[in-house]
Amino acid sequence: MADIEAKKNLAYKAGELHRLGTVPEWFRKAAASEEIDWTEALANEGAERVEQFGEAGDTYTIYRTPDGGYLVEIHDVHYDVAWVFIDEVFDYLRFRIEWLKPLVELSDRADKQVREEIERRRPL
Repeated sequence: MADIEAKKNLAYKAGELHRLGTVPEWFRKAAASEEIDWTEALANEGAERVEQFGEAGDTYTIYRTPDGGYLVEIHDVHYDVAWVFIDEVFDYLRFRIEWLKPLVELSDRADKQVREEIERRRPL
């Protein structure tokens, strides 16, 4: 199902991003699932989707994990960019403010520019 290559797996702790050594077993099982819908595969392993940001370009999907942490999926238009695993609520809140907020704002501006360009090119 999902490509869980090591370079895409990150952990956020104490204000820093690090490469994650080993993904949690629940994530590995979801990635190996035959389920076509990724959100459903994660749900089957106990991860609950709680929020998504972004529209046409980059998207950021947040899941509450079975162990009480959070998973933030970062996608560009075509591919999974990274999975960020966050164990502690404090770290999750800090990640939202320091990383996610600026990324979502940047994506929203890019989406707006694309929509405006499409409108300008649309025949009257």
